[in-house]
Amino acid sequence: MRAGALPHCRAGDMTPVMVSRLAVFLAPFLFVFLWSTGFIGAKYAAPYAEPLTTLSLRFAGAIAVFLAWSAMTGAPRLTWRQAAHAFGIGALLHGTYLGGVFIAIDLGLPSGPSALIVSLQPALTAIFAAAVVSEPLNGRRWLGVLLGFLGVGLVTGPKLIGPEGWPVAGILFCIGALVAITLASAWQKRVSGSIDLRTGGVWQYCGGLAIVLPLALLFEDQAIAWTPELAFALFWMIIVLSLGAVSLYMALLARGSLVATASLMYLVPAVTALIAFPLFGERLYAIQLVGLVVAAVGVALVTRRSQSPHS
Repeated sequence: MRAGALPHCRAGDMTPVMVSRLAVFLAPFLFVFLWSTGFIGAKYAAPYAEPLTTLSLRFAGAIAVFLAWSAMTGAPRLTWRQAAHAFGIGALLHGTYLGGVFIAIDLGLPSGPSALIVSLQPALTAIFAAAVVSEPLNGRRWLGVLLGFLGVGLVTGPKLIGPEGWPVAGILFCIGALVAITLASAWQKRVSGSIDLRTGGVWQYCGGLAIVLPLALLFEDQAIAWTPELAFALFWMIIVLSLGAVSLYMALLARGSLVATASLMYLVPAVTALIAFPLFGERLYAIQLVGLVVAAVGVALVTRRSQSPHS
């Protein structure tokens, strides 16, 4: 074979590479879809268990699933330092973020303003990344961040119209949830290369359980009505969300930019509205479709690669 010539390859020889590239391409779309289905489990579980009790059951189930996954695949044990990182991230991401959103809604904060507050995460992440994580943004990405938030505002706008007097406590819990997911994402990005996803998941959900279980024991009755609907809700939250969506989020953070990954959250309210329309008959407004397009343009601007190292 002459120098520089490539060996002959059959079409099938490239299949693993093509599959890998396809998986990388599809991962963000799959993450947005799965994360957007979070309301399904919450909606089905709400009549049968209180919110923090529901989260406690979810996190306990997730611990069991990640333990089984780790055992079956021979996942490496974490050092105490790695375990502490994973535990802290889980306390913020699962316990404080999800717990804060669930409590805010339980206190009477409607889904519209709660979604709008939490959707500030990419903007807050951009500011945090530029100031602390050495991930500066150029003008294009800042425009994308602003367009993404505008799109979320258009999507949630119809749900913002309603009775005045949203509970201050609910707003504060939602703001706390926003700060928690922002810090947890930055923390996870910093240590993701050194912590195994499987054993890290065990410790993360232990951290989440350490936050919500004491609160459930203190402030809730722990009354659980075991029904097929609750069983389905827990299955969905444990397998589809905790195992599927959250693991994808961790993988995307490890592989890509912190701000670009966070910007995917801009698409969640719109995709949630699209799913709720046929599934629960919730009204879908034309302005929400416009918001989806605007948010998608914003995400594209943030995630598009360029030749600049600081793009």
